[in-house]
Amino acid sequence: MANKDFDFKWHGKSILVKMKINALANMKRATLIAVTEAKRLSSQKGTGKIYHRRRVVHQASSPGSPFASDTGSLRSRITNKVEQGIGLTTKGYIGGKDKRFYWLEFGTSDGHIAPRPTLRPAIANKKAEIVKELGKDLI
Repeated sequence: MANKDFDFKWHGKSILVKMKINALANMKRATLIAVTEAKRLSSQKGTGKIYHRRRVVHQASSPGSPFASDTGSLRSRITNKVEQGIGLTTKGYIGGKDKRFYWLEFGTSDGHIAPRPTLRPAIANKKAEIVKELGKDLI
């Protein structure tokens, strides 16, 4: 005979919805951590060649170091994007649409611009914080 003291209900769909919402919010926060670090890295003074243009003096970054922003224009374009995929898949991106991000991060194929990685070191520097953020409150 069935015990009437317990009433079990399946809440699978509502749990999945909550997990998707939380995963998306966690990814937004995680990518913002990386963006903030990339902006910090690109705010540091360069250690490379010094350029004189009109009244402006700019010291570029050395190859292998994060890019040193001249006017702040490229640094201000570092942004994040988060997409909800199929199922529980959530994707996060940092960077920007400006082609100079790619040139600076990886260098140019002709060797004219040596790599000055900024986005990958930003993620590496904040890896523990990002991983912690991604795992928060999924359910």
